[in-house]
Amino acid sequence: MPEISLTDFVNFVTRVGSARLTLVREIRGRGDYDPIRDFWRDLRDGLVTSHRDGLIDKHDLDELADKQPEPRREHYRAAVAGYKRFLGRKSAVWFEPQPVMWQREELGIRVNPELGLLLNGQRTLIKLHFRSRSLSKRQIECILLLMEDALRPTSQPGDRFAVLDVQSGKLFVSEEPRWGLRPFLVGEAQAFLTMWREIDREERLAAAERWAAERPVPAPALRLSGDALLRVGG
Repeated sequence: MPEISLTDFVNFVTRVGSARLTLVREIRGRGDYDPIRDFWRDLRDGLVTSHRDGLIDKHDLDELADKQPEPRREHYRAAVAGYKRFLGRKSAVWFEPQPVMWQREELGIRVNPELGLLLNGQRTLIKLHFRSRSLSKRQIECILLLMEDALRPTSQPGDRFAVLDVQSGKLFVSEEPRWGLRPFLVGEAQAFLTMWREIDREERLAAAERWAAERPVPAPALRLSGDALLRVGG
């Protein structure tokens, strides 16, 4: 069963044409998770650890950004600045968020809010968006609806679901979920799974053809006459 991230699925939903197929191929080719390729791991883990330990310090976040190698330092600084704007003077008390798998047939989509915070006393499960490119309205609607659909059954009454555009510091809360989009998302999950299966079939067929082409062809059996067999045997 393919399992993909919420971010990958929303990216698939909001792409058009052959770019959707390109993304499915890219996801299939990634292989196992490699923390070295995870650009935002240090900041994401730093935020989770600091909130969990109750030691969130804005100066520590600045230091975390400053310690990054040059290619990512400015990106981290921009993200830290945005997060500090979001946090402001809010009271933020940690609670442990629980990830859930949103599943349609063989496709599993990981819905895993990174932060669980009581923001001024309001329980809020937050999905973090780190990239500099702001989320579109459709992306926000899809993320919040998937969070509502996947997390609501196991959440406490009154829990809020939100996505934080980290670099802008804007928190988008699921006040009125677009339930009318749910059939669309179910259909998109089916479309993703269809492309995945077709790519898998093509790859299997290509592998079988390569195997057949590389397989040694046995030499044709020699047909010997009776006299020849006698000479060989003699």
